[in-house]
Amino acid sequence: MTARKPLPESIAHRGFLSREAPVPRSRLRASDLDHTVRGTRLAADGPLDLPQRCRLFALRMPSVHWFSHETAARLQGLPLPPGRDRTAVHIAVPAPARSPHAAGIRGHSQHIESGDLRRFAGVVVTTPVRTWLDLGTRLGLADLVAVGDHIIHHRLATVAQLRMALEARSDRRGRALLHHALDLLSDRAESPQESILRVLVHQAGLPEPLVNVDVRDEVGRFVARPDLRFEEWGIALEYLGDYHRTDPAQWRREGSRRADLASHGVRVLEVFAPDLLDPEALIKKILRLARA
Repeated sequence: MTARKPLPESIAHRGFLSREAPVPRSRLRASDLDHTVRGTRLAADGPLDLPQRCRLFALRMPSVHWFSHETAARLQGLPLPPGRDRTAVHIAVPAPARSPHAAGIRGHSQHIESGDLRRFAGVVVTTPVRTWLDLGTRLGLADLVAVGDHIIHHRLATVAQLRMALEARSDRRGRALLHHALDLLSDRAESPQESILRVLVHQAGLPEPLVNVDVRDEVGRFVARPDLRFEEWGIALEYLGDYHRTDPAQWRREGSRRADLASHGVRVLEVFAPDLLDPEALIKKILRLARA
């Protein structure tokens, strides 16, 4: 069997356009090159991640196009619901130009403002602020709050900057939902699930909980910092991901922390992913514990 000829150094470690490659067409069909994005190639050992795919799309895109919506969110590490639009790449063009349509693309035509774009991961994307505004037409309230919490917690923008951008925006789609989400944002939230849990509590009309506030003993020593705490009820809500159950050491730490909180008059209700899918049942659990 004839050994495969190595790629020239100029394209061996980066994506390239097939039509510009200084190699025979037969070499472009080889299995060591990724063919995911039509008209491009990249030497790859396995499936491409999102930044790699976007950089390949960018090779074909005019310089005035950019990545937006869910794609801009994922590239910049903003949390989205699991499985949300993971395959399509969102590409936007300046309005009134017609939005692009091709396999693997979701096209948008947008009016863009000065400062709405940035370069990130080697491509042009909407800023976290503009991305959050664009998601106002694509996410529900809880998920929109989760993205906003992440933005302000990680100091990618402030609530004031989000509000200012929303007020300045001429597009009114999703405006009411974005305003509602703004009023619920907290820079103390440390995970999307905490944010979603807090929104469910709000929508049920329960008292506003403390978010990641320390519990201390009578002499001021740190006891624990629950995700959410109803101080008047002596109840804390703790969201536990799967790793809490599969890591024995973590599970023991959680048990110790529950005992510490209980000894200081705080009862803990553990919340898991399925609980977030049945808000009515979850709220009933919280109220039963409050009455008890």
